[in-house]
Amino acid sequence: MTPEQIAVVKASWEQLRPVSEQTAFHFYTHLFEQHPELHGLFRTDTREQGHKLMAMLDTAVAALDDFAALEADIRALGARHVDYGVTDTHYVLFQDGLLWALNQGLGAAYTPDVEAAWRALFGRISAAMRNGSGNAP
Repeated sequence: MTPEQIAVVKASWEQLRPVSEQTAFHFYTHLFEQHPELHGLFRTDTREQGHKLMAMLDTAVAALDDFAALEADIRALGARHVDYGVTDTHYVLFQDGLLWALNQGLGAAYTPDVEAAWRALFGRISAAMRNGSGNAP
């Protein structure tokens, strides 16, 4: 990620933080409406899962200046997700759903630059997770 993309993600995350719980709710609602088959991958209720997701994103955003320090944890997360039944295809669906939810949460502040920056972050996260799962991109 470029320094500009890091700054964009951090700034947009600060905007999103007050509505992060609602954003997580929209994400999971949209994801399951679009892909009901994914519901079985989740062992906790969507509220708890939403808290976990937002906490993970908060940690990732906070670590953007030293992402390598977080990579081992993200690879381990990817390894755990294999046990949940997550496959390579799911990463794309998840990313698309997250971008949609960010758009909903940020409204007019969701610009092409914001989307590109978040897409770059999700690319890094999913690459590390897939590496941890044994399915490196």
